[in-house]
Amino acid sequence: MNWRTPAGGVLGLLVLLWGVMLGSSLLIFINGPSVLFTVGGGVFLWWLAVGRDAPRMWATLRAAAPSRAELESALVTLETGRRGLWLVSWLGVLIGLTQILQALDDPSAIGPAMAVCLLTVTYATVINLFAINPMRHRLEHKRALLSERHAAASNKTLSSDLDPSRDALESLRRAVKRGRVRVD
Repeated sequence: MNWRTPAGGVLGLLVLLWGVMLGSSLLIFINGPSVLFTVGGGVFLWWLAVGRDAPRMWATLRAAAPSRAELESALVTLETGRRGLWLVSWLGVLIGLTQILQALDDPSAIGPAMAVCLLTVTYATVINLFAINPMRHRLEHKRALLSERHAAASNKTLSSDLDPSRDALESLRRAVKRGRVRVD
């Protein structure tokens, strides 16, 4: 694995945290129910959708040379997880908006409801940026390497298939030069 990918992720996370902490404490961005709802609900929905494909995806991520079918299956599994995470986070937005509308007469209840509303999408965005996108990039990189290997192997096979024809053409050229064969 390329060292720049994790280093870039850590640097990005540090820049994000620094930006957040410039305006306020990091603690205001932590909401237990929103974390539990988004992460727990997203993982649960993902597991319901893909079942046994999730462990295979992890194995494909760790594999040195997975097959094209394994890579395609892992990419579909990862995309299913991404969609599940976003669906759950937007469900959190709807729940937060419902709580806001129910608390319009109590201004002190609007803030926590708004936190649920916004933080569920924030958590999904952070997970997507720092977990799902790097995994997708790694799988796509492995797929590109596999395609390059297949192209190189195909070229080598084609070259070896053409060797007898090249030899015959070279023999014909030598025979023409020696005058043994006439070309009209």
